[in-house]
Amino acid sequence: MCKYYQRIEHNYDQEAIHHFRVEYKKLRAFLRLLSAASEHGKIKIPSSLNHVYQKAGAVRDLQLHIETIKGNTSSSHSPVNYIRRVRRKLAAAKKELAKTMQHDVLPQSQKKIEKKIKEILKDATIENFVSEKMSEIACLLRHKIIRDTDLHSVRKSLKDIIYIALMFKKDLSLPFPVNGWDAEREKYLTGIATELGCFQDSCISLAHLKNDQRSAAEPGDSNVIADIYRAQSRLKRQQKRLLIRDALTLITVTSDRHH
Repeated sequence: MCKYYQRIEHNYDQEAIHHFRVEYKKLRAFLRLLSAASEHGKIKIPSSLNHVYQKAGAVRDLQLHIETIKGNTSSSHSPVNYIRRVRRKLAAAKKELAKTMQHDVLPQSQKKIEKKIKEILKDATIENFVSEKMSEIACLLRHKIIRDTDLHSVRKSLKDIIYIALMFKKDLSLPFPVNGWDAEREKYLTGIATELGCFQDSCISLAHLKNDQRSAAEPGDSNVIADIYRAQSRLKRQQKRLLIRDALTLITVTSDRHH
């Protein structure tokens, strides 16, 4: 996490922001696991580090949004004025991120977290944690109408499981102590989580476009923005249909492994 933090401080590198946020989510998933074994309540990430994560997310969302706009237009039909407006938002978001990135955020957060970790993990705790997450996923996917927010919650639960499994494999060099866990299952769940991530990116970009349509757009940009919005809406509907199909498969696979 430290090396990505430094790269963000240096030039707001898009990939560094992405990897920093992944490391943050891995830590958050691990602390959720520890919290499940603790009798002392939830072990949370310190607010100073959480603020960096939130502000970095706003920067990344705008960076991806600009890429989406460029990917949906040719250079001759690019909504130049609109992109300038989004870039101004991005510049403001970077300033907000810079305010949160104090030099002592990471070391102080590490000290606070280590102080709170008092329990030794047991295999049964990990099994229960994964089982509860999969039950939450199954419950969400059994809704008669699966909302965008349901799919976002499914992704968060899946990522919690995947990040902890990766910590065992890469950081601890230990097998993930969960019944039925293997490379095939990890690959399958990671694939669905990746699809859900692409869907979430589409939702975020559409939200930006929807908000910007309401404000006064430059005359030359309005039609282009509307075309991009329609194209992104079609893409999002296609993604959702495929995700729901895969979600039903996920329920079946999960049920089979529990019997």
